[in-house]
Amino acid sequence: TDAAAAQAVDNKIGALPAVAALTLADKPAVVAARADYDALTAAQKALVTKEADLQAAEQKIADLQAQADVDAIAQGITSITDPASGDTELTLPTVPAGYTVAIKTSSDTNVIALNGDITAPAASTDVDLVLTVTHTASGKTADTGTIKVTVTP
Repeated sequence: TDAAAAQAVDNKIGALPAVAALTLADKPAVVAARADYDALTAAQKALVTKEADLQAAEQKIADLQAQADVDAIAQGITSITDPASGDTELTLPTVPAGYTVAIKTSSDTNVIALNGDITAPAASTDVDLVLTVTHTASGKTADTGTIKVTVTP
C-alpha cells in the first residue's frame, strides 16, 4: 500500500543518525534513503513525514564532503617553488577549479607579503608560509602546514 511504502522510507530516514552526529561514513545510508524516497510515487511521497530530515542529512553530508575535499587539497600542498632572483610576486600552487589559495601567514612579511609580493632581501632568506585553501561554493577552508620558501636577492 501507499502508506506502507511511505512508512518504510520514513523508517529508513528515522534510522539515520541525528544530523549533528552524521559523518561521511553515513553517506551511503543517506544516499540509499534518498534513492528509496525518489522511487516512491507522488501519492506515496505525500505520505512521507521525514523528508525534511532527509534533506537536512543530505546538506550535512554535502558540508562534510566539501570540508573533506578542501582538507585533502590543503594537505596535498607541501611545497612552493622558490622564486627566481628578481621575481616580484610569488607563484602560488595551482588548485582545482572551484577553489582558491592565498597566503595566510608569512614569517617575514617584509620579504613575502600576504598578497604574494616579494621584496628582494639583502641576503638569501627563508620565509615560512601557511596557505589557506578555500572552496568557493561552500566557503569551507583548510590551511596547509608550514611551507619554507627561500628568497634570494
